[in-house]
Amino acid sequence: MRSLVILAGLCLACQPASAMPEQCYQALVKGSDVTGIETHCGYLKTSRKKAQQAYYYDRIGHAYFANYKHGSGTADPSLAKALESLNKSIAISAIIRRPSPFTHDLRGVVYLESKEPNQARSNADKALQDFNTAISLDPNKATYYLHRGYAHSELRMPDAAWADFKKAKELAPSDPAVQEAYEKLRKDFPERQ
Repeated sequence: MRSLVILAGLCLACQPASAMPEQCYQALVKGSDVTGIETHCGYLKTSRKKAQQAYYYDRIGHAYFANYKHGSGTADPSLAKALESLNKSIAISAIIRRPSPFTHDLRGVVYLESKEPNQARSNADKALQDFNTAISLDPNKATYYLHRGYAHSELRMPDAAWADFKKAKELAPSDPAVQEAYEKLRKDFPERQ
């Protein structure tokens, strides 16, 4: 899905560099996703704190998703592994009552990116639930509204998509990704402006 490329700038925004070992952070920033995955798996094995485990599973999911986006590997295994890691992160976060809006948003994007034709509607519904959760946890993040707008668009709900894109534009008026999404929606649903 071409329209979700905007995630690239968002991926590392959820945690500061100091929250993870520098070597691992640099591997993810530079796009060395295999190194990032292996490094996080190593740190995960030694981590005993649930919050660290949730964080590392989130980062592993991010690395697999980045691996998919950069085309280094086959799409389905990378997306499936990203989803598996993000599910673990969300489950642990629920246990310790520290949910991450970023993790829910990223899992929603992974659902939208899944190319399984017989599950497109189901995946868009799951994505929508994750975007709703992300927005409830952090209602001032334009990217979450933008992603939810894409889910509404996939579900052929143009009025809801328009509302989300307008909210994203209100929160981040100069963001080019928001403007691009707005223009795409105008083309897809010209009768609803």
